[in-house]
Amino acid sequence: MNMNGMEYFNTSKVSDRITREDLPLVIGEIENENKFEVGVAKKWYKSHKEEVCAIVDIVKEKKLSLSNPDVTQFDLAVMDSVYTLAVSGIMRFTPEDVARIMSGNLEQNLTPKKIKEVKESIEKLSFIRLTIDYTDEMIARGEVKPGKRTFELESYMVPVRKIEIKSRNNQTKLTGYQLLEMPILYQYAEKTHQIAGVPLEILNTPSIGDTNDVIVIKRALIRRIEAIKNSRNSIVSESIIYERVDHTTGQITGFFAKLGFFESDSSNKKQWNKKRAALHKTVISILDDFKKKGYIAGYELVREGEHATAKINGVKIITN
Repeated sequence: MNMNGMEYFNTSKVSDRITREDLPLVIGEIENENKFEVGVAKKWYKSHKEEVCAIVDIVKEKKLSLSNPDVTQFDLAVMDSVYTLAVSGIMRFTPEDVARIMSGNLEQNLTPKKIKEVKESIEKLSFIRLTIDYTDEMIARGEVKPGKRTFELESYMVPVRKIEIKSRNNQTKLTGYQLLEMPILYQYAEKTHQIAGVPLEILNTPSIGDTNDVIVIKRALIRRIEAIKNSRNSIVSESIIYERVDHTTGQITGFFAKLGFFESDSSNKKQWNKKRAALHKTVISILDDFKKKGYIAGYELVREGEHATAKINGVKIITN
């Protein structure tokens, strides 16, 4: 593959909301049945700030027969990688190409299981339609005056058709896809300047492995770090909190829940503590690798109390 050495990430609040696994969306089969708003910006109105929202509608085709049609963090990784290929001018690709971009290693050996997971994600996303009305956001950004025009995008999340592609050695034919247009989430992110890019080598962490857990954690950390580094963002904290209680709903939220790691999925507290410790170890291993590569300056542990033995509940990123 003729790549430019970069991996691109959709950092928009719309992509974040669609893929949050602690707040799953209802994806129906009827347009406009489950429209929802996503707060994307703040604007001053006289003496107070007012939230600016994008209006989003997401529907699935009836032929999508998966038991779980939710758009997940893994799906977002797939979409980021398809977009990265497209930006490099590669509109025809295989699931293997996408999986290698996800890992940051273009020569990575892939398991049949990984290839199957990526293939299923691409085909699922090709049957889910998304509409984004971001007119108010463009007005708030000063891109257009009120009443002049509307800004709305509508298409499939990964608009592809299935094709056959020759293998690298030209000996066999592989199942592949042709991207018919830029994925809608990325058209939106480009127009609203919400695309981040990092060198592929930042994602290549062979000493840590490349399980699905590692993939989603690594990419979520990069999104957060890019947000912290972006001077245009009003980030009030460089801390990533693993678990917290949403005082409005009483639900457990935070970094782990957002990525789909829930205590309720464990059979007991002991099992969850073991899983939680493993997730924390993965976070630290990734951050150590980022520090070694100079992507971050370092990090600090965030504890629930001031005592040195208090429970660890996150990390604080140090970027300079």
